[in-house]
Amino acid sequence: MARLSVFIIACLTAFACNAQSVKVPKSKSCDNPGVACAIKIINPTCAGALCTADVDADEVRFKNGKNNFKVTWTLPAGFGFCDTAGDGAFLVKPDPNGQFEDPRASDPVTGPNPPACRFREFQLKAKNTKSLPNDPYLYKIIFHDAAGTQAYVVDPSMVNE
Repeated sequence: MARLSVFIIACLTAFACNAQSVKVPKSKSCDNPGVACAIKIINPTCAGALCTADVDADEVRFKNGKNNFKVTWTLPAGFGFCDTAGDGAFLVKPDPNGQFEDPRASDPVTGPNPPACRFREFQLKAKNTKSLPNDPYLYKIIFHDAAGTQAYVVDPSMVNE
């Protein structure tokens, strides 16, 4: 009986550890073009030379029939988009449908000694004029620590429903 109890506890412990390491993709539906579709970049971490982060929505979905969404990515304190390093949010492949425009860094940190990477947000306009529910736009977010010495990369997606 004692062996059975130890076996059950070991199995439950192993399951709990594995369950915590499984990342469940999160989706966000943007359905009001009058309100910015805000995405937070969270938990920046490095493992060796590879630095990445999470987003509060791995997939952003734009509601069918609604157009011209302002999409904004916001970084946590201590990180920034470097205009001199070409940071921002970029499609992985060219967009033959011209669904995204006006990409730019925004919300700069100001003051007497602004950090090298001073922009806290990056934004673009998602037109959402062509429905492609089964063909997500893969994109890459690149940002740095505030000093500009370490780059971070995140790979989420956007979908025109």
